[in-house]
Amino acid sequence: MAHKRNLKRWDDWLSRLDPTRFEALVAEYFHDQGYRVDHVGAEASRQRYDGGIDLKLYKDDAYVVVQCKNWNAYKVPHNAVHELLGVMLTQRANGAILVTSSEITEYAKASAAEDARIRLIDGAELRVLLADSPAAARLQKLHGRSNAGIFARWRVAAGFAIVAIALVFAVSLVNGALSSFKDSPGPQSTNLATVESAPLESATGASVNGETVTRSTDASSNVSSSGQDRSSAPASPARKLATRAIIQQAASRKIDGLVASALNAADPYRPIDHEPARLAARQIAGVRSVVWMDQTHLIVRVDSAEHRSMQMIDDVCDALDPLGDTLSVVVALQNANARNGDEMETLLRNCQLAEGRRAFGQRKRQIDSVSPEVRAQFKAMQERNQPKR
Repeated sequence: MAHKRNLKRWDDWLSRLDPTRFEALVAEYFHDQGYRVDHVGAEASRQRYDGGIDLKLYKDDAYVVVQCKNWNAYKVPHNAVHELLGVMLTQRANGAILVTSSEITEYAKASAAEDARIRLIDGAELRVLLADSPAAARLQKLHGRSNAGIFARWRVAAGFAIVAIALVFAVSLVNGALSSFKDSPGPQSTNLATVESAPLESATGASVNGETVTRSTDASSNVSSSGQDRSSAPASPARKLATRAIIQQAASRKIDGLVASALNAADPYRPIDHEPARLAARQIAGVRSVVWMDQTHLIVRVDSAEHRSMQMIDDVCDALDPLGDTLSVVVALQNANARNGDEMETLLRNCQLAEGRRAFGQRKRQIDSVSPEVRAQFKAMQERNQPKR
């Protein structure tokens, strides 16, 4: 089922909470309202499934079930209301509440209106309800724009600082390389066309200022065909320009690498919304199941070895791109119908980086139960033990 995008994309402290803290915040809010709260959601209990219930509320004789949707990019659809209604009836609860940091579709609101026991709290209403909450105040201070802004500014400042240091380093290299030439006597004036077209010396020999020279490790090679000692001869303008260009090119490549490393961090203003991301990846042809292993690793199981490819990782990342900064996502691709050890191995890659590279602060995770090294050793042992024909 295709989900409808929010009319407004929230970018505040609440939208930056992870699911566990979001549920805890909602739980503390209802506790402040006089309810006894039992936090049973999968995020808190570390269970695989929560049965559609994140919180159980008790007050006097009332028993209310709560489902939390920590979404940011998509609206909560009507089927979520229908599921909540079924959970409420199964639990024999007096009421049910759906709380989301996002928006809710009109169809879902209409479905909830048919049963007075169901209450919907969307992102706009939730932000009003939490205005006086002490827990919200603490989290707002921790995850507010100021903190994210500090991190973003620090990241940019660090990048510029490294660029400045690299530029100073490059200039010092150029000046040091050219300092050996500045004191040596040379022509007072140089024809630009002659300089630009003057060939550089090569390993086999070239013409420099009308002299043919050869390169060798022998000291005698420092003598040119005219009998002049090359070790004390002034460098030609062409050689000076070539040396300068080579050093500048090397420095430029070094600067590009340093800048890329310095800015290799996910954007704190565009975090990936986990549930919409899971649903978006699930709709791709060939994908069987999708689950988040942690805050950054997305486990995607596909139907066949044909779908287990880097192209599939690209397709998943393309589907996630509208939802936030995919530099924070590592896709772990597994074949659900693997027939041998090679097909069982997980393909792992950050959405925006080359295989084996991780974003700033991203930890390395062992996804496979058996590491590729151990699997390779076992395969080699099997091949050695096979009977010779």
